[in-house]
Amino acid sequence: MAGIISILSSALQYGIFLNGPAGFALPVGIPLILVIGWMMFSGFYHRILTENVGIIEEDDESDRIS
Repeated sequence: MAGIISILSSALQYGIFLNGPAGFALPVGIPLILVIGWMMFSGFYHRILTENVGIIEEDDESDRIS
C-alpha cells in the first residue's frame, strides 16, 4: 500500500510521466517497497521461518548418547 501511495503522490506532483515544470522523479525504491509488501502479504516470510524452524526442531536420534 505504501508503494502505491508513494507513486501516486509522485505522479500528482510531477505529472503522469513523472516529469514536469517542477522537475522529475526517479522512483527507485518503489519497486522494492512493492516486492517486500507483496512478500509480507503473501506469507512468504512465514513459510520460510516455519520451514527453517521445522528443520531445527527435528529430533535426530543418532546424535544422542545412550
